[in-house]
Amino acid sequence: MFHRIYYAIIFIFVYSFPSTMIATLVSIKAAGMGLTGVAYPQDAESGGLNPANMAFVGNRFDVGASIIHTKGTTTIHGNLNPLQNGKFSSAKLKNFYNPHLALNTTIFNDRTTLGFVLYNRGLIYSQYDRNFPLLGTSKLHAKVIDEFFTGIVSYKIHPCHSIGVGLNIVYQVIQFSGFQNFANPTFSQYPNSVTNNGVDYTHGFGVSIGWLGHLTPWLSVGAVYQPEIHMTRSRRYQGFIAEKGHLNIPETYSVGFTLRPNSCSHICFDIQRIQYGDVPSFRNPLIPNLVTSKLGRKHGAAFDWHSQTTYRIGFDYKINDCWTVRAGFRHAKTPYPRSATATNLALVDILENILTIGASLWGWCGIEYSAYAAWCFQSTYKGKHSIPGPTDIINLGGGEVDLKQRRIVVGLGMGKRF
Repeated sequence: MFHRIYYAIIFIFVYSFPSTMIATLVSIKAAGMGLTGVAYPQDAESGGLNPANMAFVGNRFDVGASIIHTKGTTTIHGNLNPLQNGKFSSAKLKNFYNPHLALNTTIFNDRTTLGFVLYNRGLIYSQYDRNFPLLGTSKLHAKVIDEFFTGIVSYKIHPCHSIGVGLNIVYQVIQFSGFQNFANPTFSQYPNSVTNNGVDYTHGFGVSIGWLGHLTPWLSVGAVYQPEIHMTRSRRYQGFIAEKGHLNIPETYSVGFTLRPNSCSHICFDIQRIQYGDVPSFRNPLIPNLVTSKLGRKHGAAFDWHSQTTYRIGFDYKINDCWTVRAGFRHAKTPYPRSATATNLALVDILENILTIGASLWGWCGIEYSAYAAWCFQSTYKGKHSIPGPTDIINLGGGEVDLKQRRIVVGLGMGKRF
């Protein structure tokens, strides 16, 4: 019964508000500060960044949504077959919507809190305006959505220190289209489960463990650990995704620092390590795996992703009792090499630098209204020996795949203490 109710809630969120961010998108306030917040509990949604934050949030409800506008182009050049070359637009679907909400309440003399956060972490959504002859006969499309429902218990072990544990229930939506050239026994272990099989659903369970310490009146430190989350098999795409369709959520480590130079401002710095390199369905390279092991097997070809480190810095300033302004910056290198641009035609995700601004206003009836905007600087990622040629184990005509992408995001939210 619980699973049915949970899946119904997630279904409404995912299909009423599809989204396209590859990184965690939770808390309008944190987003305005470059998505920092491992050591800065601003609202109930900050539990999605560190479950220990909830111990210092109090009784609060928050809800928000973001609109994401993405444009991108992919260029193939130098292939021996002229029909393969050309420019392909991935901006047919431009606007997407991502909601998130959270609730937190204190119990047991305000030392223990119970709450939850519903948010999006790690997703991909791309759709091209036409097919890639190199890959298949239909328009190329990829969808991987990881929606998290995290139930959180936090406890103040000291007036200045807290720990928190989050139970993560993950609902994953998967869909791939446009890969007909690989839907055969030569390339795939399960040729009927490679492409164009509609939407598939998987789920998994995991935990997040966090600590937050206010070490001095001017310094706070936080840390979070999330083990790898093992997802159930995607049977509709077990012939495309390595490990028979298991697309696990990678292990992550996060640490954050918050400085308070005065009573009106905070400076935050977060570092996060995402272990994509430990998940075969992300890690395995195209060559030689496409030849030595068929798609769908444990060592089958995947996306050649390596582990990624994200750096975030944020700043806020309280102008008066009503207004607070924010700004932030995020940097992370593209998680795959230039030799893998062809492998990542559907996933793309080459945005490395993001600048954010935001503000909050305490308004009527004790409701706090927040907004932010993010400018994801245009990135160009040029392939280097990205398409196998005549001198490789498998010959796909050679040439290069160059990726280009940019994005603008705006979000609105509201919160209330009770």
